[in-house]
Amino acid sequence: MAAKKPPPDELIERAARLRAGGSSWAAVGKDVGRTHTAVMRWPELYRVKWAVYYAVAEQAILDDASAESVHVLRQQLRSKDERSSRDAAGKLLRTRERAAESDGPAVAPETLALAQYLDGLSDADLDALAERLAPRCGFTRIATGGHDSPPPRAA
Repeated sequence: MAAKKPPPDELIERAARLRAGGSSWAAVGKDVGRTHTAVMRWPELYRVKWAVYYAVAEQAILDDASAESVHVLRQQLRSKDERSSRDAAGKLLRTRERAAESDGPAVAPETLALAQYLDGLSDADLDALAERLAPRCGFTRIATGGHDSPPPRAA
């Protein structure tokens, strides 16, 4: 029996976005034209793609919610109720201070998804991946010790 052709990336991305937004598996399946049992398996069958698409969608949702929250607080700043206005100003300032204190740049969702994927691999799977990728990166395997050695530098 021939292996089933994977769904197009656009469908996996759409399904991940819908799930990140809170849609049920049934709703996702209906939207992408697949059964809910089929799409429920996609996070396992297409781990890397799913992790990347889901992380990107989740970050977009969080960014959107943050922007809406700021908008609401800015509206409260203009409130005739002095306490409400003061509370909103304090929350906005604390949010700004936390953003300024963050440790370095945010990690791109794609990078985080890749790190999570690699972290889930066994040592044997990591070794096999390294063996496949080493020649593409110009690395050669040393027969003794099994460590990668970088390609020689040009003089």
